[in-house]
This record gives sequence, structure tokens and C-alpha cells, in this order.
Amino acid sequence: MKKQPSIDMPFPLHQHHRRANPDLARQLACVRAFVQQHRDTQAASPAVFELTPPTTAGSQQPMRPFFDDAEMSARKSWAQRLKGDAGIMVRSSLNRIAQLGSSRSIAQVPDAGCLDGLDRDFPHCQEATGLVRRHVALARRTSDGALKVPNLLLSGPPGVGKTAYVAALARALGIRFISIDVPMLSADFSMSGLDPSYSSAKPGLVFDALDGACIAPIVMLNEIDKLPRAGEAALGCLYALLEPPTAARFTDAAIGLPVDASHIAWMATCNDADLVAPALRSRFQQVAIPAPSPAQMPAVIDSVHRQLRAGSPWSASFAPDLDAAVISALRMLTPRELRLGLEQAYAWAAEAERDHLVPEDIARAQPTTRRSIGFST
Repeated sequence: MKKQPSIDMPFPLHQHHRRANPDLARQLACVRAFVQQHRDTQAASPAVFELTPPTTAGSQQPMRPFFDDAEMSARKSWAQRLKGDAGIMVRSSLNRIAQLGSSRSIAQVPDAGCLDGLDRDFPHCQEATGLVRRHVALARRTSDGALKVPNLLLSGPPGVGKTAYVAALARALGIRFISIDVPMLSADFSMSGLDPSYSSAKPGLVFDALDGACIAPIVMLNEIDKLPRAGEAALGCLYALLEPPTAARFTDAAIGLPVDASHIAWMATCNDADLVAPALRSRFQQVAIPAPSPAQMPAVIDSVHRQLRAGSPWSASFAPDLDAAVISALRMLTPRELRLGLEQAYAWAAEAERDHLVPEDIARAQPTTRRSIGFST
């Protein structure tokens, strides 16, 4: 049986511990290594990655029942009769679930202004941000500050930053973020688990997403319009999971314990919403994400550039701001292309022994990037 991707696999974040070296030759080597690391990361991108935001000290998150104690007791008794590796897996999972408790925390209403950074960094996603902001306002009317993020289907051309936007939204809301690459789903049990009658039984990605102290993550289904034929049945469980009454009694095939999955916030991205099954599409609120307009691109460029510098050990040896001519040249790239284009441009500038970028650096970087898909106005 083919091994499924683990939801515990961390998102490969760049980490650098060396200080910027004043020797320009060594700076260049560092920049090139950074660019190569980016390429290697992209090539080895896992089907699932997870980002967990830091907890807020002193915050009192709202709690909800997760499973029924009597059903847990009955399931543990049943699991004692299971043999082999499947039995060990089920008993271990049930024990871990029980130890975490039958009540779990859910998403909490965030601080005022938490979404302002999205307006600045993703100006072309203002419709989606506005929709979430209204739900945050609703959450402020609840007695315990419980936040329910709407299920969104973000549709738009490739490279406009849909995936980056959802990750940034999760960070802004302080919610754990899990991304599942739908084109990588290869079996119908990937999402809902494999029955313990199989020796290779294991929980599915939905149950893994709920295996923690908080049962209200944002789960993103990336490229939902590109589901492979071999995995067409994998998303069948979504029809129930996207309806709160049935999601409240979700049962993973491997574990067999009904749990409350109704607090998951489902977000999906696609290029063509018409390729998503109508019955599934109707369970999301669909929002179009256009390419940034020419007027919006400087804000997007500034956001990508700021994040790149924050994670790069060599950034202190370069001027902090981009010239207007460089920004104009970068406007030809899509949001997806911007980071890699800037990395390569800085490598060219280091080789030329300059402390700033010039338009020629951007032009040299473009042969290894795709040309812009164009702008909408």
C-alpha cells in the first residue's frame, strides 16, 4: 500500500544562521546558495504542510465538545480485539485522543485591525478579506468570542498569490494552517482514512488535522480543480464535512470514533471553478482573485521584498529600498514569480559588486521565470 503524506511534515521554511560577510565573493556564494535552496524546496514540496501560529499568553480560547466519552470507552474496548499493526495504531490513536480530553479549543476572535496587513500586502484580495472581516465582526457578538471562518473557494489565474494569501490570512487570525495539494491525492482513503482490516490502516488527513488541542484549523485544498482520476473519490467526504450538522459527527475509517469536525475552516483554490463539481462548489462561498492591477503591484512588490529581506542573512549589505525603475521592471512578474526573481536579481547585483538593484538585474533574472499573465484593471 502506498504510503500517504503525513500531515505532521513541517512546511520547509528557510533558516539561515550565518552573518552577512563583508567579502563580496562570499556574499555572492551565500546568495546563490539561498536561491538554490529555494529551488530545492520547491522541487521537494510535500503534499501536506502545516504552520502553527504562536500561542497568545493569557488568552482564554473558547472550548467545544470533541467526542462523546461513552463512545470513546466503547471504541477502546473494540480496539482491544484488533490484532497486528493496525490494532497498535488504533489503540495508540485512541489513547492520545483521550489524553487530550473530550473538549478542545476552537478559533478565537482576533484583535481589532488584525486584517489590516492583508489589505496592504494583498490589495487584489480585498473581496475575500472583506468577507472574513465581516465574520470577525459577527464573532465579536458571541458570548465567548468563538470565531467561525467561512468556507471559501478562491478562483483565479495561476500565480496571483491565492495560496500565499490563505497562509497569510491564517497567520493574521492566529489559526493553525494546513495545506493539502489536491493533485497529489492518489487514493480514496487519503482524506477519510483506511479501514483497520488492512494491515497498512492509518487515519486520513482530516483526522490528522484534528489531532491537537485546537480543532479549528484552516485547511486549504490547493488546486481543487486538478484532482487526479486516481483520487477522484478522495474528496467524497467533503460533501458531509462542508455541512455543519454532518461534520459534527465525522468518523475516520481507521479510528471509528465520531468526532466534531464542524469547526474546520475549509478553503480551496482553483484556476477554473467550472472544473469543480457543482455540488461541491455550491458548498463554498466563491470569491474571484484577479491578477493585481498595475496600481496594486507596487504594494505587492513591497510585501514580497520585505519578507525576502527579513529572511535573508545578506540583506543588510544592500540598500533597504528599491528604486522606482526596479519596481517598474518587477511589475512584469506575477506575485508567484516575484520572490525568485528578486533572489536572482540580488545574486546578479552581488556579482557586480553593487549594494543595490538596477533594472538590468531584473531583466537578467527573467529568463528563468515565466512571463506575466497580464494585469486586470
